Amino acid sequence: MANFMFQIFRNTVDIVDDSKQTRDVQVFIAVRKNFARDDVAFLRYKLFSQMFGKLTEQNFNQVVTDFAKANSEIKYQLDYPRKDRIFKPCQKTNSRLFNPLRHFNGGKRTYPDLGQKQ
Repeated sequence: MANFMFQIFRNTVDIVDDSKQTRDVQVFIAVRKNFARDDVAFLRYKLFSQMFGKLTEQNFNQVVTDFAKANSEIKYQLDYPRKDRIFKPCQKTNSRLFNPLRHFNGGKRTYPDLGQKQ
């Protein structure tokens, strides 16, 4: 679900004065926080995995060489100054998409009576 939402939001968000990579990372973080409910530690791991792939013997030396640079980039992306401007629309969409799920009750589907005022 999070990957699907990332593909949708990636094309709708536009950060004019920054790179497409920053836009993609910020959308990725916002979607993972909203739809997958990832915490900061898991987001760090996912960003690390996106940068280096799976840690193997073949890429171990590259990871060691570039680790400090990647760590500072991850820290920058997690502390991005305008991250809330991307997070809020994702959060609103999340609540609109999953609002009907509130009407599930103990495995039984219950739907509100649309004729009554709530």
